[in-house]
Amino acid sequence: MVLRVLGTGQEENTTQSPARSLIYPGSLLSPGQPVIIPEECSCEGNSVTIAWAPQMGCVVEAYTLELDDGHNGDFRVVYVGREMICTVDGLHFNKIYNARVKAHNHSGESDYSEIISLQTAEGRDVRDLSSFDWYEGLFKGLSKV
Repeated sequence: MVLRVLGTGQEENTTQSPARSLIYPGSLLSPGQPVIIPEECSCEGNSVTIAWAPQMGCVVEAYTLELDDGHNGDFRVVYVGREMICTVDGLHFNKIYNARVKAHNHSGESDYSEIISLQTAEGRDVRDLSSFDWYEGLFKGLSKV
């Protein structure tokens, strides 16, 4: 039997089962560094959407998307899965977030992508009650028990 090893153009004579002998391009290597696509990334309200693409010829089983708060803090995992776009909701308004992504397969994981910085829309964060005009008036007339 003649077995053609994919991607090499070489042939070899073998009696092994083809299922055990075929080597697919990229199947034995860790994936390459994903590429964030800035044109497809966006911010709306207190949400950010990040989109990325794999390196060509890489076998990717999953991606890990991480965000930090824009102050060189620790990155936190916000998504793990096969999709190449993710929207993260419930962020603080008017804040810059840094995002990065890495790919993984059974052979290992890639380096992180380049970092992209995205700023959420201006607005009031409901967790900051002191910024509302009516806040102080809520407690007038109430006495301590």
